[in-house]
Amino acid sequence: RAYRVDEKSPLVGLNVADAEHFFDNHRLFLARLRRNGEIMEATTSVTIAAGDIIALAGSRHVLLSEVSKVLEEVDDAELLGVQVEGTDVLITSSALAGETLKALADIPETRGVFITAIHRGALSVSIPVFADTMLYRGDVIRIIGRPTDIAGFAKKFGYLDRETERADIAFISAAIVAGAVIGALSFRVGEVPLTLSTAGGILLIGLFFGWLRSVHPVFGRVPGATLWFMNSIGLNLFIAALGLAAAPALAGGLKELGPVFLLWSLIASIVPSLLAIYLGKYVFRFDDAILFGCCAGARKSSPALAMLTEKAESQVPAIGFSVGYAVSTTLLILFGLVIVMMM
Repeated sequence: RAYRVDEKSPLVGLNVADAEHFFDNHRLFLARLRRNGEIMEATTSVTIAAGDIIALAGSRHVLLSEVSKVLEEVDDAELLGVQVEGTDVLITSSALAGETLKALADIPETRGVFITAIHRGALSVSIPVFADTMLYRGDVIRIIGRPTDIAGFAKKFGYLDRETERADIAFISAAIVAGAVIGALSFRVGEVPLTLSTAGGILLIGLFFGWLRSVHPVFGRVPGATLWFMNSIGLNLFIAALGLAAAPALAGGLKELGPVFLLWSLIASIVPSLLAIYLGKYVFRFDDAILFGCCAGARKSSPALAMLTEKAESQVPAIGFSVGYAVSTTLLILFGLVIVMMM
């Protein structure tokens, strides 16, 4: 919004940096000003004079309730024609680890940049934007500001990850090929041949490439719609293929063992889940929401995670899902064949 600074205004004689902190330390940004009919950029060293018209950016309620009491608002479309964009930045700097948003607001590189959303973890869990919210390496933040200010922030603290509709097909293909090659390798431990299989090799390479992108996010961009398609369609097809492959063995087990087969299947499914809940609660002392997310991940159950987030009305349970999912799937592939051959 644009405001006129009259002769009696307390902002007269202040430089831009002091003027931005004048209103009870509310976070405001003075983008530029009009002086003697000419528009000029408002660097922090510029001194405000009587008669200036200034363009202030900040929270709407602060501008309406605080600034409007001190300054007269005016209509200056040309002055307010500041180019602004919103984009994602992936935090890669360890200097921000554990720093609160309130502390970051005083860093020169954050001037003119406003955080509107924070997403954390492989499942992009939404984190509330509060003054005491801490940022960590790997967080994806949504920021709004002038392109030059955003570029300066990204250069200092992370990687500018602008949205695109194109997936990095070369990156995805390289991961699939590398995983298939590794999965084709096998070696023997005594008489037992060990192999990751194609699925196991691709899984491990996928985890590695995902970590690689979090550290060097200059490649591997995949749009959200593509990820949704992979997660939904790909996972459902994977489960369907496993079910069809397991059907003959299930029928054979029921025919040979009858109710005993079902009883031991229930025990093998229920007991580990109950142990996981009690270990997480009383040994590792996880928060309940994260604990249930871990258990859903260990069972590779996306429907269970959906139910948890719906009941909790929060994405917090998803924080524990991804690691449990990756570890349990890897162990299943590595040791499933060993157990079958030992039996």
